[in-house]
Amino acid sequence: MTASNRHEMGDKGYSPLSSRSGWRDGLSKVLNGSGFIVLSTSILLEAGLREIGIVLLILCMAEISSSIPIILSCWCRANVENKYSSKASDFDFILLWIMALLIVFVMLSNSWSLIAGFRDYDFSILIYVLITVLLVHIKINGRFITNLFYSILIKPRFMIYALLATPLPLGSRFYIEQASVKVTAGVLLIAALTFLMRKSYLRDAKTEKISSIQKTKRGVDPVLYICRNVDLLIIAFIFEIEEVAVYLVARGLAFSIVLGLSSFGRILIGAPRYPNKNNVKYSIDALAARLNLAIFFIGSGVAMGVLAAGKLIAPLFEAHQKVFLVVIFWSVARYSAKALFGTYEDILALKGMDALALTLNLCFLTGVFLYWSLLPHQSVERFAMVIAFGQLMHAALSAGIVAARCGIWPGPTAIFFRQIKLL
Repeated sequence: MTASNRHEMGDKGYSPLSSRSGWRDGLSKVLNGSGFIVLSTSILLEAGLREIGIVLLILCMAEISSSIPIILSCWCRANVENKYSSKASDFDFILLWIMALLIVFVMLSNSWSLIAGFRDYDFSILIYVLITVLLVHIKINGRFITNLFYSILIKPRFMIYALLATPLPLGSRFYIEQASVKVTAGVLLIAALTFLMRKSYLRDAKTEKISSIQKTKRGVDPVLYICRNVDLLIIAFIFEIEEVAVYLVARGLAFSIVLGLSSFGRILIGAPRYPNKNNVKYSIDALAARLNLAIFFIGSGVAMGVLAAGKLIAPLFEAHQKVFLVVIFWSVARYSAKALFGTYEDILALKGMDALALTLNLCFLTGVFLYWSLLPHQSVERFAMVIAFGQLMHAALSAGIVAARCGIWPGPTAIFFRQIKLL
C-alpha cells in the first residue's frame, strides 16, 4: 500500500457501523439465543430435566458436529491450495471423509455405552446422526446464500427448533418422540429449501467454483472453534442426562453475554491500518481502547441481568436448584472474559500474532483434555469451574500480552494510560 493510499484512507476515516459484522449476523445470533431460551423454558415447564437434557444434547451436539467437518474441510482446502495450487484436494471429498469419521466415532462410542447422555434413549443416536447430516447440507448451501430471508428465518435455527418442539396447544403433554420427529422433519424441510435457494443464486458451475474457493478461504480457525465449544464435545461422555440438562440450560442463558456483545462484531478488522496523523480518532489503538471500554460496561450489565434471571428460574430445577446456581455463576464468569479483558482476539490477529493465539488455544485444549482424562469422575459444578478458569486465564494472558506489546489495555484501565487517545 502506497503512502498516498494510506493518507487517503486516513482522510476518509472509518465508521464502525459499516464494519463487516453486519446487523443481519447480529440479529440472527440474537434470534438463535432467544430460541434456545424459549426451547429450554417451554420443555422445562411441560416435562422435566431428562426430556430437556436429551433434546438440547441432540441439538447442540448436532450443531457442533456439523460445523467441525465444514471448518476442518475449509481449513484443509485453503492450506492445500496455498502450498500446492495444482494439487488442491476436492472440498466435498475432504468433507465427506471428516464427517464420516466423526459420525462413526460417535456411533461406536454410543454402542460401547461411553456416551452417558444417550444411554436411556435408544432413538437419540439415530436422530442425532440424521440431524447432523442435514445440518451439514444446510450450512454448506448457506455459504452461498446472503439474502435477508436466509439470515433472519433460516440461520437462527434454535428459534425453529423451539417452534417445532414446543407442544401445541400450550399446556398439553410433551412427548419426546413426537418432538424429535417434528424437529427432524423441520430440519429436512429447511435442507430442501436451502438447496433450492442455492440453485437460484448460482447461475452456472463456474460461478459456483469461484464462490466455493472464496468461501473456503475465509473459514473459521478450527482450533479456536473447538476451544469455544470443547465442553459440548465432552460433556455427554462425562455426566448423566439430568446434569447435562442443568449445564446446557445454564450455559445457554449465560451465552446471552456473548449475544449482547455481538453487535461489536469484528469492527477492528475493517478499520484502516494506516491512518494519517491528523485523523487519530479512528486509529486502531484508539478504536480498540473505546471498544474495550464499551464492551466492559455493556458486558457487565448483561452479566448482572443473566445472574438475576438465573436466580428467578432456579426453582424450576427443584432438587438441582443449587447445582444450577453454581453452574450459571461459573458460566457467566466464563463468558464475561471478553467484557473483562477486551477484544484481545482481534488485536492479536491485527498485530500479526496468530501463532501466539494458536499456542494459547492449544494450551487451553490440552489442559481441558488432561483434566477430563485424569479426573473423569467430577461434578458438573467443578467441570463448569474448570472451563471458566481456563477461559479466564487464556483471556488474561492474551490481554496482558496485548497490553505489554501494543499498549492497548482492557476495560476502564485504558483511561489511565496516556498513549491511548480515547477522544
